[in-house]
Amino acid sequence: MGNQKYSDEELINKLKRFARDINKTPSQIDFKKYNFDYLPSFDTYAKRFGKYSIACKKANLKPNNGFNNKKSDRILLDDLIWLSEKQGGITPTIEEMVMLNNLSSPRTCIKRFGSWKNAIEKAGLKYNEKNRDYNPKFALHLLKEKINKSQKILSPKEINQSNILPDISFYKYHFKTLKDTYKKIGLDKNAQNLIKFTNDLLNKSNNFNDLLNKVVKNQEAIKLWYKKYSKLLTCRQKDIIDRRYGLTGNKKITLKAIGSDYSLCRERVRQLQNKALNKLKYYKRLNELKNILKG
Repeated sequence: MGNQKYSDEELINKLKRFARDINKTPSQIDFKKYNFDYLPSFDTYAKRFGKYSIACKKANLKPNNGFNNKKSDRILLDDLIWLSEKQGGITPTIEEMVMLNNLSSPRTCIKRFGSWKNAIEKAGLKYNEKNRDYNPKFALHLLKEKINKSQKILSPKEINQSNILPDISFYKYHFKTLKDTYKKIGLDKNAQNLIKFTNDLLNKSNNFNDLLNKVVKNQEAIKLWYKKYSKLLTCRQKDIIDRRYGLTGNKKITLKAIGSDYSLCRERVRQLQNKALNKLKYYKRLNELKNILKG
């Protein structure tokens, strides 16, 4: 079907038919979810009309991006039923729902129906212990995966905005604080600061999760490496690096706050920070750091 040529009119008619069949304006994820024989790909519409939203307007459909619009209860339950049918009638777990990005998020179902158990039962499926709500171990796994994809440590706000993670109250309930939650996956404050520092030195690692594990394992060796080569920096450069990355055990400081201490603008502080990092990135020094991470 991908190579078949359709006229604009044929494409619009197929889009209208698709909307009738699923009883709503199709989103991009609907094109992945429903594998109708008559249906061209989402990219076909985007390329032909410039934007998918333009194709929707030509079909007299209200554009729907499929991500930010609130889903109805029926769509959430239909996703559960669809996944159950796909698995041969087996009731899906949260873990199985998370793995399919084109479906509603478990968190949305839990918020809408009060619990995962309620969502399962509303969909007419059989609930058992395997289908329980997020368990703490899996929630930690999801958090670590999200950190890897984001390539940064997540704030409470960013955790709450995620469609995959349980909200911050879940982590606080099971682990007391977000700080204790990060400790559970080997990320105390010092480790977090070192990870950010090392990642910037390496110009953003391609495999952040691998870097995260290596930094946690070699924290003391990295600190000794920095202590050795920080002597090459000016006093002001070292102070900026120490405070920007919290390398002296204190809280990280913003560019603006450091700038006010030196009567400098934020951009000038950024330039000094980058100059200091470039000194530390001299290839022999950086190779030594990379060897530490390999250890």
